[in-house]
Amino acid sequence: MEDITNSLKTLSHIATQIDMLLHLSRVTYTNRAALDQNILLEGYYRGEKYSTTMLSVNLNNVIIFANAYLDELNGQLTPAKYPADAEKILAYRRVVKPALKRIRKWTHLKDLRNELLVHNYRVKDVSIFSVAYQKKEYNAPAKDQEILLLGDLILLINKQLFAFFPEEIGSMLAVKERIIDKYKATDNPINYREEIAAITQQVEELKKRELE
Repeated sequence: MEDITNSLKTLSHIATQIDMLLHLSRVTYTNRAALDQNILLEGYYRGEKYSTTMLSVNLNNVIIFANAYLDELNGQLTPAKYPADAEKILAYRRVVKPALKRIRKWTHLKDLRNELLVHNYRVKDVSIFSVAYQKKEYNAPAKDQEILLLGDLILLINKQLFAFFPEEIGSMLAVKERIIDKYKATDNPINYREEIAAITQQVEELKKRELE
């Protein structure tokens, strides 16, 4: 039987990502005047404010990680998965019920994640750019304050784990595992500027040949 600590680790690591994104969002908002004055975007993004762009990126990622957290919480941390801890899990769920109830008011939270944030802009295999696509209304966080609320609700839910699984959380924190320690990236030394220049030249030459 799988150790419940694995699910607790997953939840805690996802919550850490959300906490970081919320922190970055609040720091960006607080320092937006200085950031917009000193950091100017270029090219296509010229004229856009740096703070607004970064807030959008950060808060979209909050939605992505919040969905991941809820997937783990509802699909893995269950009495059926961990019968030995069933009573503690049920008690924990009763405590966080108000927070989960509020999150469930956003009935299209997962749809927004799947269709507009992490996949390829398709709803039931219909491109959102197709004339056949019918504009869809998402009952999901859209404004900054709503996404901040979602993130803080997830952090509130996660905080309660400490009360119900103190030993597991304590031993987990003592180890200080990192996601980066769980995989190894193949060492492929590159020269970025040389490679992009060479491949760009190849692409342009092939394009010229095909269009002649």
